[in-house]
Amino acid sequence: MAGEPDPTSPREAATGSVPPPRHGARWTAAAGLLLLVTAGAAILAIPATARSLPGCALNKLTGLHCTGCGATRAARSLLSLDIAQAFAWNAAFVLALPLIAILAFNLVAQVLGRPQRIALRVPPAVSWGAVALLVAFTVLRNLHGEPFCYLAPHAIH
Repeated sequence: MAGEPDPTSPREAATGSVPPPRHGARWTAAAGLLLLVTAGAAILAIPATARSLPGCALNKLTGLHCTGCGATRAARSLLSLDIAQAFAWNAAFVLALPLIAILAFNLVAQVLGRPQRIALRVPPAVSWGAVALLVAFTVLRNLHGEPFCYLAPHAIH
């Protein structure tokens, strides 16, 4: 706003350096990492086919599979290095994991007050195409009969 002093020091403005992280940002990032590790350990302790894993509310109410149905079991299978079973639970989730990892990495960098290391410059047409693919995946996995039944979450072992 006009009339307010610029919080950027002359050195930071001249060098383009990044200001130090906000107080507590490192603790926030550490807590997030601890939560991620704890969730991974908890998921590993439960078999991927166990009924104790959380179910999808939409599936319980309607019998339909949402885009995310099977993602928890897919993550569990990936942690066990069972790639084929992870794809059987939720192929879209497995294919989206690299993008999810980049977004998480950038979020941690932002929380720590650091510049994003991995820039994502996605044209709008690509974004809309990805949304269309996810919608198609969701519709097709709810159709009965081959080959669509293989898109619904299922155990292969």
